[in-house]
Formats: sequence, C-alpha cells, structure tokens
Amino acid sequence: MPTLATKGTSEDSKYRVFCANNKLEVEQRTLEQEKNARGSSVCMLAEFDYLSDADKYAENHGGKGSDCKCN
Repeated sequence: MPTLATKGTSEDSKYRVFCANNKLEVEQRTLEQEKNARGSSVCMLAEFDYLSDADKYAENHGGKGSDCKCN
C-alpha cells in the first residue's frame, strides 16, 4: 500500500507564534493559511516542533491574546 506523504507535511506539523491584527496567537497554520484566515496584518514571530515550546514562547511575550506588532 503506498504512503500518502505529501510535500510540506513536516511544515504543517509545526507550531507557530503569530502576531495577527496586533494580537499574539499560537497556531499550527502556515503563514499563508494564517494570512488567509486573518488578513494581511499577520507576521510569524517563531516556529517550534512542540506546542509546549510555542506556548512557552507566547507566555514569555505576554501570553496569547496580548498586544504585539509586526516589524
């Protein structure tokens, strides 16, 4: 039986910290997916293999939902 590995699978399993509309978010979306969902005012601040690391980064930067800015 063939495996259904697709290009970008490892990319899609990352956890990312975004600044979206000046609010901090942790998502598993790619930057493109996040921009499609939230609009053009989105930037990626960090990327991690584990949710716990992404959550820790977010907490160290004010927590989810806190104010942020894209540079």
